[in-house]
Amino acid sequence: MAWESDQEEAEVGRDWSKLLWYAITLVVVGMLVWMFVPKGGVEAQSRVRAWHILIPAQGSDPEDRDAALSQALDLRQRILDGEDFSSLASEYSSDEYSAAKGGDLGWVRHGELTDEVDAFIWSAPMNEISEVIPTGYGYHLVLVTDRIISDAEQYERTLHERVLEDSSGTSQP
Repeated sequence: MAWESDQEEAEVGRDWSKLLWYAITLVVVGMLVWMFVPKGGVEAQSRVRAWHILIPAQGSDPEDRDAALSQALDLRQRILDGEDFSSLASEYSSDEYSAAKGGDLGWVRHGELTDEVDAFIWSAPMNEISEVIPTGYGYHLVLVTDRIISDAEQYERTLHERVLEDSSGTSQP
């Protein structure tokens, strides 16, 4: 049989420190997650929506390279004449991943593609088919349909333009 004084001691002597430490730990973990999760997410990164057709060419066989180039040039002309890029990409592109989607590479960031294609997509006019782009994989036809430039990259471009203006002496004080 428990005495009343034992029960009072149990209630008075309850240790709340364990619960307090759980709460502190939870707050610290929440703050760390908040600090290290990117605030802008994907929108804070520059990206391009690109489509392509890849015609493969073996590096050392000149006949194979000539045939692949001829096919790429023919496909480019067909697109310029009004044929559907997606249909041709599905039929002729050797990139199985994008060919299954009509040539759609999706949204890509700097450096995700070969240097030659990457250089084109970041400077290309919108919705215009590229010239044939040779790479180690073969010949590419590329179409850029959308481009989002992050605020940070836009700021870098502005600074670069100002530096070029200042170095050429065209800016006024």
